[in-house]
Amino acid sequence: MSDIMIRAESLSKLYKIGALQQCHDTLRDQLAHSVKLLFSGNGRHSPQPSPPSSSDTIWTLKDLSFEVKWTVSPQAESSRGGEGL
Repeated sequence: MSDIMIRAESLSKLYKIGALQQCHDTLRDQLAHSVKLLFSGNGRHSPQPSPPSSSDTIWTLKDLSFEVKWTVSPQAESSRGGEGL
């Protein structure tokens, strides 16, 4: 059995400041939004906002890697009679 319980490699998280985010929680919300788009602007989609410049982005994580090793605590061993997990 490997001694690694969790391994993550090259994790990154980028936030785009000021970027429009459309979140539709339900099918009803998505359909309502689609109908609005259909009847506004002669059926054309509204123009997409320009992508944010590099000054409008914040990297909270960039290329983070880590491992969590599997260990057995002495408390877990004693409560199971030394069997471990």
